[in-house]
Amino acid sequence: MISEHSSNAKSKRRMLFALFSQLLLAAGLALREPALIAVPFLPFIAYSLFYLLVNPLFLLWISQLSNMTNIPIAGLSLNTFFFLALGISFILSKTLQKSDEFYVDLFDLLFVLLGFLLLITLPRWNSIGFGFLGLAYMFLIPYTEVLILREYVNEKTLDLSLNFFTFMSLLFNAEVAVAILKTLMIGGFNLRNLHSLGIGWAYSNYIAALANLLIPLNLGIFIVSRKKSIKRISLLNIVMLLISVVFTISRGGFITFLLGFLTFGSALAISEGKIRYITGVFIAIAGLFALIFKTLVGKLLLLRFALMAAMDASISNRYRMWAQAIDYIKRNPLIGRGPYQTKVFSGIDYTENPHNYYLKLGMDAGIIGIIIFLFILAFLLHRSISLIKSPDRKLKILGVSFLTTLVIASFNATIEPTLSGFHYNPIFWFIMGLMLALTKKKNT
Repeated sequence: MISEHSSNAKSKRRMLFALFSQLLLAAGLALREPALIAVPFLPFIAYSLFYLLVNPLFLLWISQLSNMTNIPIAGLSLNTFFFLALGISFILSKTLQKSDEFYVDLFDLLFVLLGFLLLITLPRWNSIGFGFLGLAYMFLIPYTEVLILREYVNEKTLDLSLNFFTFMSLLFNAEVAVAILKTLMIGGFNLRNLHSLGIGWAYSNYIAALANLLIPLNLGIFIVSRKKSIKRISLLNIVMLLISVVFTISRGGFITFLLGFLTFGSALAISEGKIRYITGVFIAIAGLFALIFKTLVGKLLLLRFALMAAMDASISNRYRMWAQAIDYIKRNPLIGRGPYQTKVFSGIDYTENPHNYYLKLGMDAGIIGIIIFLFILAFLLHRSISLIKSPDRKLKILGVSFLTTLVIASFNATIEPTLSGFHYNPIFWFIMGLMLALTKKKNT
């Protein structure tokens, strides 16, 4: 009787609350008062926010979607706020868990060491705001992504994460497709117009770099997915991403694509025990060359390569920035000046990115920082190869995708401001986080 009475009392309270909310909503709509309209939804919004905060993997997926935009809030992009909330979400979720186990391996030691190295330069920082922003994107956000993925990705959520990745890529492709159509309609089909292609938060070479970053895992998903809908979306993504690489007329983007194609094809042939197929990879590359360079856009790309011999502005500007970066490293060789504290002149303006992540890391964290990062890359390389050796074909194919992504990102970091980019960096560590989740050892 007592439980029945308690249940009836709860039902009455809920009905009264629902009635009160409806009255507020009706009053708000009648008076056209946004505050009154919002009040009835506050409990739902509060519950949704709390649910996200205690489910960091879901919040990470939403963060990656926001990463495909550039909505500003208080001078920072929306994705920065989402990514910073990941740390709070992870701590909350671990606090609410009953288990006190926490996984640690060599990656944690290396990455925390890099973060510590960036932080101890604090007394040298000229700009505290830029310093902490740099610390966030060079250490806090990537490491939190890896922690979340390693902790919460399992057999079920792996497929969900991979499916999410295809839809995230589709969103990027939709933005680029609209930008290509706009560019062609307004400025026509010419070298200057296509190379200035932009989507609001990424332009030309950066679009090509992002497209190359997204291709390998989409290709892996296309091969291993059992769902026809996901296969079709990933195939569409691959075609659209290739169009993005070609239509931006990016020399670095095209070279990176060829390197990725060669890496994926060769690694796949070796993993399947069919080394003779590597010859087919080279034939496919030659055929791709013939196909692309017969088109008008391919001829424009050839023209850009021809301009390299004449040392066009983008080449000479890179040499200028690299020389300045090396000079700054010589002044502070061991631990650098701190994240985002040193700028080089690009020939147009001053920037924290000398179009080479390793040199940027040298400016920010010194030679010690470069060495630690190279050890991190070596660790990631070892983990990707261990997946390729797996007897499970799905893991093997994903290992090939992860290896190709690592090769692409490592190479692109030598010529473009990619790994230091506020959009490229989180996507790269999302992919690497998935790999580290799949190769996590049993010990804690």
